[in-house]
Amino acid sequence: MRSTPRAVTWSLSILSGVLTLSLLGSPPAAAATSTPPAPTTWKLAEFHTRICVDAEVGRGGYFIVWIDGTWHTTLEVGVEDLPPGSTSTVTPVAPQPSEGSRATGMLWDIPPSPPGTYQGAIYAADGSVRQTIPLTVDVRTRC
Repeated sequence: MRSTPRAVTWSLSILSGVLTLSLLGSPPAAAATSTPPAPTTWKLAEFHTRICVDAEVGRGGYFIVWIDGTWHTTLEVGVEDLPPGSTSTVTPVAPQPSEGSRATGMLWDIPPSPPGTYQGAIYAADGSVRQTIPLTVDVRTRC
């Protein structure tokens, strides 16, 4: 009787085991050995911004906004509730997977507007969390 070489026997045993496992279903997943990513924890830096706008001329400019913490999705930073006819940019802020601070800026333009005090807000949002800080716009005949 002729003997089968050991390598062939070994290979057939492995192939048989793989086929048996595929017929029975997947084996339980092995425990992950990598560290899960840090949770998303970010905070829009708290400060109250107040600007004065000439009622007859209007005003344009930019805001610098600080965000502290960790986030894994792009944040959207913008301004809301400016006087009617105002425009502003919405600035995307790239993910920051480790603890730190990031500054971003956004442009705004307020046209000539009736005198008064407007309560707006600067916001940052990640799709599930939205934070705001106050923004007061004083429209006056003279700043």
